[in-house]
Amino acid sequence: MSRVAVGRLKTRFGVEVELHQPRVPYVETIKGEARAQGRYKKQTGGRGQFGDCVIVIEPLDGHVGYEFVDQIVGGVIPNGFRPAIDRASRRRWLTVVLAGAPVQGVRVRLVDGSYHTVDSSEMAFKVAGSMAFKSAYEKAQPTLLERSWSSR
Repeated sequence: MSRVAVGRLKTRFGVEVELHQPRVPYVETIKGEARAQGRYKKQTGGRGQFGDCVIVIEPLDGHVGYEFVDQIVGGVIPNGFRPAIDRASRRRWLTVVLAGAPVQGVRVRLVDGSYHTVDSSEMAFKVAGSMAFKSAYEKAQPTLLERSWSSR
């Protein structure tokens, strides 16, 4: 709307008008499936840090939500470290951005990994999970969608 039209509204009808840039609600999602490994290994003289995980990310139907599926069989990653990978994926999910829009419609499947009996820690698996998610997200054809007003 032009300044002239706003001026006419004010002088003819006594109406105050505020103008703002229109905001289109966008969401980011992925179009494809991708597999990635996150491996964090740090040795500083004493006890080191080691975490290794392999994830597969894939789109969810309707491009809505987030889902974490633990498909580890055997003891390749102890149960105590698996939630750290989920938390790291959720945190990275909020910060891996194509255009600053929220990410929706992603399933993360934890499929493999390894640990060290002495050097593995929750923090090491958080870092490994974050690295794996970032790498997989970049390979999974990220795209920007316009969210419909009815789904808000």
